Amino acid sequence: MAGAETETVYLASITKLFTAYVALQYLTPETEVTVGNELDFVAWGSSVANLQYGDVLTVEMLIQAMMMPSGNDAAYTLAVAAGRVIDGNAALDVVSAVNVFMTQMNQEARLQGMLHTHFVNPDGVHDYDHYSSMGDLAILGKLALSSPAIIRCCTVPRDMVTPIHGTSFAWKNTNSLIDPASEYYCPVCIGLKTGQTPDAGSCLLSAFDLDGRQIIIGV
Repeated sequence: MAGAETETVYLASITKLFTAYVALQYLTPETEVTVGNELDFVAWGSSVANLQYGDVLTVEMLIQAMMMPSGNDAAYTLAVAAGRVIDGNAALDVVSAVNVFMTQMNQEARLQGMLHTHFVNPDGVHDYDHYSSMGDLAILGKLALSSPAIIRCCTVPRDMVTPIHGTSFAWKNTNSLIDPASEYYCPVCIGLKTGQTPDAGSCLLSAFDLDGRQIIIGV
């Protein structure tokens, strides 16, 4: 369809793939992060991983919390941690840290050739100024596939995760394509991420490995 590659789409929680990708430019998967009052900025009624104030998790656990139950709380926690590193100020307040991170997300998007994309938040909660295109989402999918940590996290159907400090979490992946117990299971699927808001509708950026050839499909 003419124009479809650059036509504006709302990407909902598919955003979290890029949140993870950008954060991993500044934090290692083993970096420990303490959950703070960024939880207050998570939209009411949105999907969460049930993180609690004072929990201590690794960056990879936070990515898993974003990829599996699509935790908006994990997205904000990761954005704040990375924003403070980018700014070089471990005491930077939450709002400033998120703003620093969002600026970096948009700069990185342009550097990667995602010229029809703009991010307002790290979790994908709807905003008319938070958008992408199918062509840019293909780029995003390729970037996600280049990250071993992201792929590890988005290909786990369900898991019991014990943080460094805090109560264990039982997480289930929102992507039925990678769940052997699901009627939608596809054994060659290797991710990536679901999304859903009233304005975006139900969306999915998926990837498949066909005898070594990787295929990315956005719906």
